[in-house]
Amino acid sequence: MRDLNFGNIAEISIGYDIDTLGLVAGAFDEFGLEGLINSAIGKVGSHVVVDSGALVKTLVMQMLNVPYQSLSGTEEYFKNRPIGALLNQNISSKDLGRAVLSRLLDALYEYGGQRLFIDCSAEIVKRLGIKVEEVHIDSTSFHYDGVERHEEGCDLVLTMGYSRDHRPDLIQAVMLMLAEGESRLPVYGHNLSGNIQDKLSFANVARYGIPILKEQYRDLKYLVGDSALCTPDSFREAKNKGFNIITRIPDTYNLVKDNVGSNSTDMFVIFPNDENSPLGKWIEDANIDGIPVKALLVRNDALMGTKTETVNRQAQKELKRLESKLKKLRTQPMSTKKDAVRQVEKIIKTAKLCIISDIQYEEVVKQVSKGRPSQNKPAETKVVAVKVTGKIEISQELVDKRIQEEIKYVICTDDIKRDWTMAELLTTYKRNSVIERNWKCLKNPNFFVDYIYLQKPSRIDALLWIMSLALLVYTAMEYRIRKVMKEQSLTIPSIVRGRVETQPTMMRMLQYVSNQHISLVVTSNGSMYICNLCQELKMILIALGPAWCRYFNTDYYEQVNF
Repeated sequence: MRDLNFGNIAEISIGYDIDTLGLVAGAFDEFGLEGLINSAIGKVGSHVVVDSGALVKTLVMQMLNVPYQSLSGTEEYFKNRPIGALLNQNISSKDLGRAVLSRLLDALYEYGGQRLFIDCSAEIVKRLGIKVEEVHIDSTSFHYDGVERHEEGCDLVLTMGYSRDHRPDLIQAVMLMLAEGESRLPVYGHNLSGNIQDKLSFANVARYGIPILKEQYRDLKYLVGDSALCTPDSFREAKNKGFNIITRIPDTYNLVKDNVGSNSTDMFVIFPNDENSPLGKWIEDANIDGIPVKALLVRNDALMGTKTETVNRQAQKELKRLESKLKKLRTQPMSTKKDAVRQVEKIIKTAKLCIISDIQYEEVVKQVSKGRPSQNKPAETKVVAVKVTGKIEISQELVDKRIQEEIKYVICTDDIKRDWTMAELLTTYKRNSVIERNWKCLKNPNFFVDYIYLQKPSRIDALLWIMSLALLVYTAMEYRIRKVMKEQSLTIPSIVRGRVETQPTMMRMLQYVSNQHISLVVTSNGSMYICNLCQELKMILIALGPAWCRYFNTDYYEQVNF
């Protein structure tokens, strides 16, 4: 690797940005994804000069570098970048038009994005030498800025549904994913219509998805998920398919209410050597719809501050809601006291953190007959409305009780034969946060698209699979780079002055590489130089191996067209 000598600036002819593209392209090559994709779907037509594997590689490089890029922006983005060299094909950015990429999406959908994704993840897992024993399940949604869309023959329906990114006003599509616990690598995925609930989709994964994964990963034992996984159907499927479930029991279950609401003090430290360890207690004779489980009650006092803020916020919100409803019974009164009492009872039932007291019913009367009443006979009247007034206040006792309940939860597993320690079960369950970290990366506007630009549900389905592949490459790069840096004691500078990063996230690594402004410079006499490649990055690339170094080496560019 040769750095640029700025002794003669006049010789410089043109510069090509490399930055993180070289890093992502090297990883794509290292994991053998381009050949695998080509063997599955090949080219998308005799008139197309770019292999499908190279096109997917192009989109993955773009997704991991540029926020909010539509397919129509791909050609423009790669205009001043050495795309021919990055793909090792004699092409230019003009070969990456919208029509070409749209046909790629059609070909990917026709082959089956889920099938291709599973093959790619299995190949990466094999190359990284990862043993898959547990997988964690979760889902997220992507909003679509358009109308509800159906397509004949396509199971993905863009429709209204629960939004995980706070855009319930827009049409949704759902992405479900399973990730390996230690490495965070996604190993399975499924794209779903926007109105599909987690309880149904999680049970279907237990029914259909896990058997597919067990064919790839013989050591797979556990499916781990949040309370949406805790259904009798999921446990029955686990028993029939030969795997076990670890999950949180929903707070609505009597098993949870009875134990969370108790004032039992016979709880034990879960992590003995940790002064901040939560406390735990095994629940005897626990079962889910007759299925025996090993259940652990956890009390995490470290959550006290966060839960106190949350519950107090809920109490204030409830107070405003109740005040609004009670005010409505005063400004828009009921016609009879019976109706007014019924409405008050409904309001009281919805009060969880507040107390309603001093309820008063004021009857509004009206004279039955018109005109002035006679002096000897009082006017006949009737009740035409009943106004309701009362006092509403937050109950500190109920708030404190809710806080104590919120710091407790119950997790369980149907693997009752294993001699679990509380630490083992809780640690395995808490690794479910790895999938949340994946969603955080996928939704980060610095890396991925945050909403969908296409119109055909089939093409959106295919694009979601390419996004999943990008996340797969992202997590695999992080795992590989962290491992190499740890083994060889390598570092990069921290964003905090005077510190270094020994185990950077991939987000930080891409940020660091991007900030170097690495480029290939070609002078007027044909000489080539790699500009701004720092020593720390050189050492990491060399440790990673030849595939990772290729796109930062002038020797490579001297041999290819770009």
